[in-house]
Amino acid sequence: MTCSAIYLAGVYVYLYYIVEDPDAISDQLGLISSVLTFMLFSLPVLEIIDHIKRQSSEGMSLSLLFGSLVCSAAWYAYGMMLKNPYISFPNIPGLATSIGKLGVLWWYPRQPVSKKD
Repeated sequence: MTCSAIYLAGVYVYLYYIVEDPDAISDQLGLISSVLTFMLFSLPVLEIIDHIKRQSSEGMSLSLLFGSLVCSAAWYAYGMMLKNPYISFPNIPGLATSIGKLGVLWWYPRQPVSKKD
């Protein structure tokens, strides 16, 4: 929580005291938000790798995955309609990870594969 407050305070100080042009503030905020969202949407790739190593899709929620896919697709389409890369660009990894997780659900069983001695 403290790190989040420090981050937000830093962004506020940067945008309102260093960057003074209102158009530049909008662009800088869009860029900062896009990079942060891109990184957060890319984190589930680690989960996909873990499921592939275990050869199991146990613990993956189909409803949550479907909701994530629909949400990312809707925001990507909205950003494309507005021709706004700050909206569309961060949703690309969301779409990719959702599709990757669907592949893991389709390819691997819910129960882990037991190793035979």
